[in-house]
Amino acid sequence: MDKNLPFDYRVVRLSENHFQIHKIWYDSNGNPANAEAEPVDISSASVENLTILLVHVMSALTKPPIDMGLFKKNPVESSTSDAMKIFKGL
Repeated sequence: MDKNLPFDYRVVRLSENHFQIHKIWYDSNGNPANAEAEPVDISSASVENLTILLVHVMSALTKPPIDMGLFKKNPVESSTSDAMKIFKGL
């Protein structure tokens, strides 16, 4: 994880043979703290923005998967207030 970013994209293991890419937020120690409930939506209003998003999302494939069981909620639920708590803790 880039220490300058409060989140990045990671492969999340839902079961032995089921993986998705989710946006993951980190705590102040750099540990995964929360994940968006839904996998990343690869869509955008422009090809340029879609390309940028896809490059960032593809970076998830260069990191080890995170087991969804790591998070206390299952399925993981995220909200704006949860994200703001994480951002304030940085």
